[in-house]
Amino acid sequence: MRPHAAPLTLRRRRLWLLGAWLLGVVMLAPILTRPTLSFVLVVAVVAIWLAWKSVAYPLAAAGVPPLVDAIVGSNPLPKGGFTFLFAAWITLAVFFSIMRGKTGVPSRALMSVPVVLSFVLLGLMLLRLGPSSAEAYGSVKVQLFVADTLIVLVGAVFVGSSRADLEKFLMATLAILAGGALLLLFNLVSGGAHTVVADRFSLAAQEYPIYLARDSADGLLVAIYAILAATRPQVRAWAVAVSPALVVALIAAGSRGPIVAFAFGLVTLIGLAAASGRTRTRLLIVAGALLVAMILVPLVVPGSSIGRSLSAVLGSSAGLSSNGRSDLWSQAFTAFNLHPLLGVGWGGFAALNPSELYPHNILLEVSTELGIVGAAVVVGIVGGGARTLISIWRSTRGTEKLQAALLISLLLTAFVNALFSGAIQDNAHVWLWAGLGLGMSARLVGLPRRTPPLAHSEHAGAGGKVA
Repeated sequence: MRPHAAPLTLRRRRLWLLGAWLLGVVMLAPILTRPTLSFVLVVAVVAIWLAWKSVAYPLAAAGVPPLVDAIVGSNPLPKGGFTFLFAAWITLAVFFSIMRGKTGVPSRALMSVPVVLSFVLLGLMLLRLGPSSAEAYGSVKVQLFVADTLIVLVGAVFVGSSRADLEKFLMATLAILAGGALLLLFNLVSGGAHTVVADRFSLAAQEYPIYLARDSADGLLVAIYAILAATRPQVRAWAVAVSPALVVALIAAGSRGPIVAFAFGLVTLIGLAAASGRTRTRLLIVAGALLVAMILVPLVVPGSSIGRSLSAVLGSSAGLSSNGRSDLWSQAFTAFNLHPLLGVGWGGFAALNPSELYPHNILLEVSTELGIVGAAVVVGIVGGGARTLISIWRSTRGTEKLQAALLISLLLTAFVNALFSGAIQDNAHVWLWAGLGLGMSARLVGLPRRTPPLAHSEHAGAGGKVA
């Protein structure tokens, strides 16, 4: 080989790289001169990078849209844009996870009863869409069920199947929901908080308060888990610091259903977590954080909002009022009695009551529109997810046991919420928490079992050595 051949080859490579760089500059020049497009490009690159890193990031980032609405002042995307954008993002992350093969495909979890029944439920929706007298609305519900629920379920299974990804998801979720609570706290103090409905605050004018209440309840449960489970003092301190803000947001939203659901979840989490001695000690820290919250809430939240939020717990007349729910439930039950086997058709309740498109109860909604068959499928999904999580809690120790306790409390909270408000597509968190548990179960089944000390003693010879 001639002595100058290597430098010549290197020079050609540099020319190619220089040419590619110049071509890239030329192609991106129109974008770089428009700030909005430049920002979108940066966001897209970061989103793809996060999707490549872990499914946990796009799954946790589903709580970002209310923050965007609050900061920008309005929804920058068309109606439903965020829903389908995040569905595509989660799908891309799942594809990357399969392609990388880092944790493997959790096939055991993807073939579990709750996942299979969720797709059976989709099939029933499609079969009963044609006979519905509100087919257009039913079609929208099908699309939202796929984007908001099934894709979230599959993404959650992948996240739960990796211990590191599950922890990333929980901490990212806490950071995002705490960010919303801190923003609301700032707005309350500065006088810039939004009231969409009387005595009920939200992050943005177009955000309904009940979603803030639900997110804050979930964030508070995750914060309590972080206080109990964190090994790093910084994480525990952060969870303690944001807990009062999350309580403020929960109360300021003025929604009674999420308060009741949170009460169920809190009692469950504390009851399950108290099985550990170290955890019982850290519950004192939780009690201290909640005491600070009790002092802070009356200082920043109007008394009317506090009274409305706590009315269901305190048993006042406002809390005992069904706010029209009882009429909707009666109407749904009557329709179910007339069509008990297959219901009135998917989305059909909207034709029975055009002013309220759904009965604000997931079991009555599915029973009315899909009959007893659909209701049995939903019960099987929730029951299967709960059974899996309880099995994990019983068979594990340490962090896994606390994670199972957290997911049980979150699943219970989501299900209680689903019994009082929202359509099925608004209650995707039932599938989210169940999916995390299913993935976690598949991961733990694949781990080698540790031999208990008793087994060692049974096979030990003189001196305690194994024979």
